Amino acid sequence: MRTTNPLRALLFFVVIAVAVGLATYASIKVNAQNQYTSDIAERLKKRGIPVRYVVTLKRIPYEIEIALQSSSDDDHLSLEDNWFMQLTRREATLAYRVGTGLDSFKLIVFNTEEEIIYSTQTYLYPE
Repeated sequence: MRTTNPLRALLFFVVIAVAVGLATYASIKVNAQNQYTSDIAERLKKRGIPVRYVVTLKRIPYEIEIALQSSSDDDHLSLEDNWFMQLTRREATLAYRVGTGLDSFKLIVFNTEEEIIYSTQTYLYPE
């Protein structure tokens, strides 16, 4: 008959508990990131900003892409696009300061011809 080592059993339970804890943490973080992304889109739309979409590009580091629709039909930004881009940058920066864990965001502006007329990436973390 074989006896089990109590230390081995304890180690096994600790490893299982750590694995379950890490899986739970990762699941909560992914759900929170999805919620932050949709919250940013909702806040921008409430301000009257013509948002095409807001999507998560990367989970680690947390990076999103915000696309705006311009009223311009050529490759130049319209006057109101500058205002919308500024409000969008402000909203994303505030999201970082509130504690969403947002590391960077990419801002894209499309014209009415579905062409990209402006694109930039902003890194928010201090490093």
